[in-house]
Amino acid sequence: MDSIPPESNAAREFNEGVGRYLSGADPRAEALTKRLPDWHDNAERILPTLRENSLVEENIPTAEAVVVLCQIGREAITAPSQNRADAMKPNT
Repeated sequence: MDSIPPESNAAREFNEGVGRYLSGADPRAEALTKRLPDWHDNAERILPTLRENSLVEENIPTAEAVVVLCQIGREAITAPSQNRADAMKPNT
């Protein structure tokens, strides 16, 4: 059973919001700051159910990853950054 769709409108909209934020078109990152807390809280709420049901326990790592990634995302948005483009460059 695949309970997590690989593509969704929410994911596409979030990705577009990241692009707008990184380009400077949306410096307040409204699309991101609205979505991240919801995803974080939903993942935390579902974890006990996933742990109690062997039919869906395979989704535990995904839910745990969502919690961590949402925390990282919120920290990245709230951290002052001199240059968003430099922050996105790979370390060399």
